[in-house]
Amino acid sequence: MSHAYAARGARQTVVLAAIVGLHFAVFLLVAVHRLAPVFEPKPTPVTVLPKPPEPEPAVVVPKLGPLGIYTPDAYPEPEILIPVVPSDDKGTTSVVESAGGETAGSGPVVDYVPPVLRTRAANVAAAINSCYPAASRRMSEEGTVVALVTIGATGQAVNWSVAQSSGFARLDAAIACVLRKLEFVAGRRDGQ
Repeated sequence: MSHAYAARGARQTVVLAAIVGLHFAVFLLVAVHRLAPVFEPKPTPVTVLPKPPEPEPAVVVPKLGPLGIYTPDAYPEPEILIPVVPSDDKGTTSVVESAGGETAGSGPVVDYVPPVLRTRAANVAAAINSCYPAASRRMSEEGTVVALVTIGATGQAVNWSVAQSSGFARLDAAIACVLRKLEFVAGRRDGQ
């Protein structure tokens, strides 16, 4: 029996020695990792270049008139040739319509008054200025748009089409805005 106790005691001693050895190994690993940063060489400092200064934004100062009132840039009025219809003293025009080979003097006489622009020239310029596309201003797009306009009985433009383009789609589209702001005196034909 003492032999069995001795064998068991030796086994226990080996197990105890293994446990103590593992603990010592773990202790050494922890101690080495804690001490390692102390003995490592220090990193070389990184040179930091200063950030270049940002360019200052351009300051746009609006044109100020007297008393600091803002005045927008003036654009010249477009030169559009508008046909002139001769009229008598009353503002009416007699047009002779001929049909089927009749002479000019033998046809019926028609009383005709063409439509007239009621909006003043200054208001026309203001309408053009307010409807001018901002992108076209920035890109210095300029041009003349000629439109064929149908005036309704109320004096408003009811239909229009671009007869001559300015060469810029934005300016051609802006004619719709301008025509909505204009007022006309409706034309008359035979009093209607």
